[in-house]
Amino acid sequence: MKRFSTIISIVLIISVIYWSFSDAKPSITEKVEVAETDFSIDNALFYLKNILEKAHFVGSKEHKTVQNYIVKQLEKLGL
Repeated sequence: MKRFSTIISIVLIISVIYWSFSDAKPSITEKVEVAETDFSIDNALFYLKNILEKAHFVGSKEHKTVQNYIVKQLEKLGL
């Protein structure tokens, strides 16, 4: 009887660990058309890729370029 409860405990622990990892990973969703002003990961990554093209540490010329890019994009959104 003790061996049976040990096996059940191990199976239960492994099941809970598997469930917690499978629940935590992101699910892949279908591509949905989203307006440019709405938030989506694809929209965010587009702008992020433009910002990250060159290193832009504080005080550099590229930092000012990135700052202007962000301001222009926010102005396009009406902010």
